[in-house]
Amino acid sequence: MRKVLDVEKPTVAVYKRYSHFLAIMEKDKEALGWVINHFLQLQTERPIEEDVHWLSFYTGHNLLARHCNNPFLYIQEIETRLVSSLTDLAQFIINCINNDQFVYINCNSYYIPNSRSYLKHHRRSQILVTGYHLEEGLIYYMDYSLRDRYELLSLPISDFTDAAMQGFVGEPNNRAKILVIEREKDVKYQFNIRLAYNLLDDYLHARNTYERFSVFPKPRDHALFGMDIYNDFSRFIELIGENNTEVDQTILPYQVLMEHKRCLLLLIQYLTEHSYIEHSDDLILAFAKIDEKARILRNIYIKYHLSKDISLKKRLLLHLYEIKNMELDYIPKLITILEKRI
Repeated sequence: MRKVLDVEKPTVAVYKRYSHFLAIMEKDKEALGWVINHFLQLQTERPIEEDVHWLSFYTGHNLLARHCNNPFLYIQEIETRLVSSLTDLAQFIINCINNDQFVYINCNSYYIPNSRSYLKHHRRSQILVTGYHLEEGLIYYMDYSLRDRYELLSLPISDFTDAAMQGFVGEPNNRAKILVIEREKDVKYQFNIRLAYNLLDDYLHARNTYERFSVFPKPRDHALFGMDIYNDFSRFIELIGENNTEVDQTILPYQVLMEHKRCLLLLIQYLTEHSYIEHSDDLILAFAKIDEKARILRNIYIKYHLSKDISLKKRLLLHLYEIKNMELDYIPKLITILEKRI
């Protein structure tokens, strides 16, 4: 017997804390409005010298698992250890899939063959289980493959059980969690113009959004928001060099930036198509250009990663500055339009 639940390519896929939830909810086309309504602000979550995940979205991921804020998902949380004490873990997962429930579970990637940590070192990770194949003894799940693509993968059930039971290696009491996620049906989302206006205004003026929405976890001291993230981004690029050991060069911040610009373009398209604002070729073309430049920026970095050509640093900085300057020109125009619709 084989069963695999459908998912959609998520609008924001750079980190699993976004992609696992969005892959489920964006199967419903109504969910796009929710995504672009909430993924409009950026922050430097960590210092660039300490973590490759230093750039992230703010607001959106804090609401993904809250049903009162995200009407597209119904989520139940339980400890892996408790489940395994009551029933066979693999059978629990199969029962969930049979009930059209996805399973987001913490795992130890040491036991996951598709992971770069496989049989090398213990590392906490999360996978989204979407199906099973009983005759072949497999579970199917969404994760980043060795090709760095977010895609459907498979894993022997025995390896999955080992990985899940060691989900929080080194954590006190090994409190690994399972989220059982259901896709809600017939949801109608009312786009929140005021929220979009507030987040864009915070982004433009580099305002700490926590001061407006203090119900979320407090950001670290000296975190940068909105347009100020370009300060750390340019410094990140300046540190490119074969002998540099201050930061780990990674594609992740380029991917975050690219997906943010995609959200901005989808926002202007959505607002126009749903008659929240009047059609403007000027704005649509401008945000499409910003989106394109962010994609080119990401691709230049890939070229640098493969060639180690230090001269590409100048092109990276040039495209970064062009993106920033275009935003300074056009985001105020969009904010002014939204302000009139509040």
